[in-house]
Amino acid sequence: MSFEKELTAGAWAAVDAAEWAPRKGGKEKPIEDAPVLVFHKVMLLGAMHALVSALASGTDALAVFDDA
Repeated sequence: MSFEKELTAGAWAAVDAAEWAPRKGGKEKPIEDAPVLVFHKVMLLGAMHALVSALASGTDALAVFDDA
């Protein structure tokens, strides 16, 4: 994912979102308490990961979103 690389390099690398990023088995801070740039970085990364997962699992997973 080249856009993910953009969000983890350059000026975006200075935006530390580790405390707010979802973790397996761990607690993250509530996203609504995050600074604006952190909020956007976490939301963009989460959306990209969800899209990649949906594309990797086939068209049935994407059809669920069409219903919504």
